[in-house]
Amino acid sequence: MHRPYVLLFVACVGCQGFNASEREPLYSMETHDDYNGSLRIALTSSSDRTFCLYEDRWPNRKGQMSFASSVARVTIDGEVHPMLDRNLGYCAGCLIEVRPGQTLHAEVPYSEFGIAEKDYEKLKELSFKPVTTSCGSE
Repeated sequence: MHRPYVLLFVACVGCQGFNASEREPLYSMETHDDYNGSLRIALTSSSDRTFCLYEDRWPNRKGQMSFASSVARVTIDGEVHPMLDRNLGYCAGCLIEVRPGQTLHAEVPYSEFGIAEKDYEKLKELSFKPVTTSCGSE
């Protein structure tokens, strides 16, 4: 007699790099729209531990990110505007350290989403989730 076997594969999507038992959010994020050409983003750590963001997954000083269309988009009146894909190079191991209570700020021009000037005054919904990891040997 043959017995059926079931294989179960589990994939970790969006792992934070900390113990699986930790269920607290690592950060809160607020977006402010100046309705005049840019979105301002503030990410504040709510963790009691230091964590890191991948540098290429957080806007740089010009508000740009590498290959960003898969991680950031703005929706206006149901129309999705993905962030422009850029190849800004890759820096192996380049991380942004975020300490407990620290706030990171970024400003992203509407042009990074291809938003037309006629839509500047409209309500915008930003969808963006920075990629986190543990820092070094914590």
